[in-house]
Parts: sequence; C-alpha cells; structure tokens
Amino acid sequence: MESKHSINDKIFVTKVAKALSVEMRLDIILLLNEKDRNVSELSDLLNAPVSTIANHLKVLEEARIIETRFEPGVRGSQKLARIVMSTLEINILLDMKKHTHIKTHYVDMPVGNYFECDVYPPCGMASSKNHVGIVDDPGSFYMPNRHEAELIWFTSGHVTYKFYNPLKDVSVQSLEFIFECCSEAPGHRNDWLSDITLWLNDRELTTFETFGDYGDRRGDLTPAWWHDSLTQYGQLMNLKISDKGCFLNQKHVSNIRLEDIYSQVIDFKIGIKDNASNIGGINLFGHEFGDYKQNIVMKINYK
Repeated sequence: MESKHSINDKIFVTKVAKALSVEMRLDIILLLNEKDRNVSELSDLLNAPVSTIANHLKVLEEARIIETRFEPGVRGSQKLARIVMSTLEINILLDMKKHTHIKTHYVDMPVGNYFECDVYPPCGMASSKNHVGIVDDPGSFYMPNRHEAELIWFTSGHVTYKFYNPLKDVSVQSLEFIFECCSEAPGHRNDWLSDITLWLNDRELTTFETFGDYGDRRGDLTPAWWHDSLTQYGQLMNLKISDKGCFLNQKHVSNIRLEDIYSQVIDFKIGIKDNASNIGGINLFGHEFGDYKQNIVMKINYK
C-alpha cells in the first residue's frame, strides 16, 4: 500500500518519524519483508525480550507501517505482524492555494483542569515534582491544586473538560482533540486492555480499546522522581469531527457530524463506562509526563 501525506499532517508525520527513529524497528521491518512473523520469532531473531518487541510493534502499528492479527497457533492463538505500507511519500512543499486559507485555533488544556469528575480507585494524580493529593482517594480530585497535575489516572468513571470557543462568523472545517493516554493497571502492564469512551457535549462519539498500561521503558518526558515500576507513557490519540463524520486516528468511528455538537462552549468527556467489556482504567498525560510534550489539545480548523 502506498501512503502519501503532506507535512501539514503533523500527527501522522510525527508517528512515522518516531517509528523509524529506532534501529531495532528498522530491523523488524527488514525481517517482515521476508515473511509475516510472530512476536516470539522476532524476539529470537533479534535477541530481545518479547515485551520489547511487542512495544516496537505497537509503535510501528500506530504509524500504520505494519498491522498485527491473531491466528491459531500450536499453543493457542499467536499474534502475527505483517507490513502494510510499501511506499511512503511525505510532501514537504505545500500547495499554498489549497492550504493558506485554512487557519487553526489552539487551546492547550492541562489534564488537571477538568471541569467535573466522577472517578473510582485505584486513582490518583501526579505533578512534575510529587503526588497531588492522596493516592486512591477520589476526594483528592477536588483539591484546589489539582491544576498542577501532569498525570491523572482512575479505574472507572470520567473527567470532563470545558473548552471555550471564541470563534464567531467563521466557516469551521473541523474540530480536533489530541491527547496521550493508556490503560491503568497496578504498577504497569503492557497487556492490560481497557475500553475508553469519548463524549462531546453529552453526545457519545466512540469507544476505543487501549492495549496496555505501558511501563517497559521510561517515558521521554517522565520526571526523574517517578518510579520505574509505574506507568511511563501512552498512545497519542486524535479525535476529529467534520461534516463527514467522526474519526479517531483517521479511522471513521461515528456518523455524528460537526454541526451536531458544535457550540460556543464545548464539553470534552473521557472515561470508562460501568458496562464496558474491559474496565481497565485510564492514564491521561500532560506535557511533563509520557512521550508527547502537550496537554489535551483542542484544535478548531476554520476559514
């Protein structure tokens, strides 16, 4: 499959650049050029732990360079990886006639600046220097200094962020929310499933599955005081709503359109429902934790 993108597609370009920046991931791609392989086979060939290979495969899959699937094996199911991106083209020069009329309004919301919450333990908050409040005490989520939090986690429930939209008399093309998250397990577990649901203005948009509470390595931004045995980083997610529907990391997930939810004040709610198949919690990362130096970002693209 050929993949053609503009440098303006920042989320995709960032993921691809990250995926191709590590030599072992390039070695994995070379091995997958020969044939589809499972995690154990790659582990043996590269003399690396299975957990390390699984993490590299996750990064390559997020960049849509490979895909993984489960197939029957000798001892239960096995996870096979294969290449799906044969050619990658990124256009550095933009067609200015096409792009110059599009503007973007950004709002960077700290993860501790939620408007409303209802969370259940295990739960907690951490700043770049120490814990915020008392770990596993939901009441701590109402402390005045919660805005200092750079990482929040809870097992079930939700948090809601209220974004003000100052744009009037403009032609809005799309609305985006970008955030880093993962599941929540005791300590960390790279194979911990969780079903996370997103709402905008009380409209349920989608539920997506996170595959782990990642801690096999330190997060690129995780502060030194945070213990190695705890959650370290997450996945970067991009929720986009336009007149064509709702998309999560460029995959169509809902027919709800921009006109259905757009307003001057926009509530972004994220959480785990009581009836979720996998109640595996959530970690939300700020710009001083994890792999990506940002909080929860709202982007309004308009003419």
